[in-house]
Amino acid sequence: MARNSILTLLQKIIIFASILFLSTTTFAQDDSTWYDTFPYEYSDVAGLVELGEIAELDLPDGYFFTGREGAMALMESYGNPISGEELGYIEPKNSQWLMLFEFENIGYVKDDEKDEIDADALFESFVAGSIESNKERVKNGWATLEITGWYQKPFYDTETNNLEWAIQGISSDSSLFLNYNVRLLGRAGVMRVTLVIDPELLNYELPVFKEMIRNFRYKLGNTYAEYQDGDKLYEYGLTALIGGGAAAVAAKTGAFKWLWKAILVGLAALGGMFKKIKNFFTGNKN
Repeated sequence: MARNSILTLLQKIIIFASILFLSTTTFAQDDSTWYDTFPYEYSDVAGLVELGEIAELDLPDGYFFTGREGAMALMESYGNPISGEELGYIEPKNSQWLMLFEFENIGYVKDDEKDEIDADALFESFVAGSIESNKERVKNGWATLEITGWYQKPFYDTETNNLEWAIQGISSDSSLFLNYNVRLLGRAGVMRVTLVIDPELLNYELPVFKEMIRNFRYKLGNTYAEYQDGDKLYEYGLTALIGGGAAAVAAKTGAFKWLWKAILVGLAALGGMFKKIKNFFTGNKN
């Protein structure tokens, strides 16, 4: 594969990881209805919400939702480059976490390796990559990263066609981090769902998050079960999705070590993210 193609894949990974960098400006959150002045279309009542033309979700009461334009604006306001794949953003009215929905139009992902995902090998790759990423972080004066284990090993649900995993660790400044990922497989690609939350709240909020995922569905003609011969196929399998969508490519091109280094430099940013989220949500300028 050409170097430019690999770089494009790495740029997507870095964009995904950059969600972790939040600013402390714009969209002031002085009270629980900060979004009253939000300049984009949104919903803060229970009902059906659209995730582009491809999917929809039943929004419970007590949550704020905005679609593509609003999600992109919020990501930019948090100091993040946008991927262009954003379709929706959800935040509870207590502002304790956020969910970002992005759709990757990569084609139909076969799940025939669902029983062959090697969590131990993947974890070893994350750890090896963290050693390289820490060298870069030291050069930049950033806290280093120690990956401590899986919060949840990769798991594929054959009934819902959902792939989930979560990895956790601690940085040298004693900040905990946790990266929780869900991939919702569809006919034309994958809905990428990112949960941004303080690790201390995860056990309490995870059932809420999973209930929100159960409220998600692809629209007619876009479900995983509606695949037809001739549809675009993703060249790699489920393991590649866990590696940011490019692990299999990098392994075949000799760039595997370089790839994990890029992933983990971004992942390490999780260490200080939660303090920033708390400050942003509570209006604390310190």
